[in-house]
Amino acid sequence: MSSELLLSFVIPAYNVERYISKTLGSLLSQTDKDFEIIVVDDGSTDNTYNVAKEILEKSGFSNYTILRKPNGGVSSARNMGIKHAKGKYIIFLDGDDYVSPKLVEKVKEVVSKSDVDMVCWKFLQVSESGEPTKYQFPFWGLEEGKIYTGSQVLEKILVEKSFRIWTASAAYSRKVMLQNNLFYNENHRVG
Repeated sequence: MSSELLLSFVIPAYNVERYISKTLGSLLSQTDKDFEIIVVDDGSTDNTYNVAKEILEKSGFSNYTILRKPNGGVSSARNMGIKHAKGKYIIFLDGDDYVSPKLVEKVKEVVSKSDVDMVCWKFLQVSESGEPTKYQFPFWGLEEGKIYTGSQVLEKILVEKSFRIWTASAAYSRKVMLQNNLFYNENHRVG
């Protein structure tokens, strides 16, 4: 592989001082360190920025950027993260999300076998105590482990209306996003 980072984790963060440590901890405990962390503090009125900064500074992990901006909503924070990202793929996490310690390793395994524009996976919603809620999100309309072409995905979306993913359950090609000017609509302030 080239010297390009595999992944950029973009984390829009607004008033998540209670949760950001778990989010960052799940990234810092990845078994594969081929990624960067970009935290975009979206004008938090709590201590989110300082908590994130302290955790990352003390971690010994050097591939991180912490940005601050006036509150503009999750879309503008994600867009700022996209513009600063250096990874081949971008994963968007919210400030209260956390991921499996093998996520980077598993994404790398998939993209090393095929040049894909997006990798998606299942995710589970949990309560604040860490218990699974009734919401478990499988691949809707997709066969697990199968590689789909762009036209096949469009057919799933437009014809079958069976393809649905969530922002934090996919790694998106940064190159495709930038070449096609794929940014979030900043009129949508919540995500």
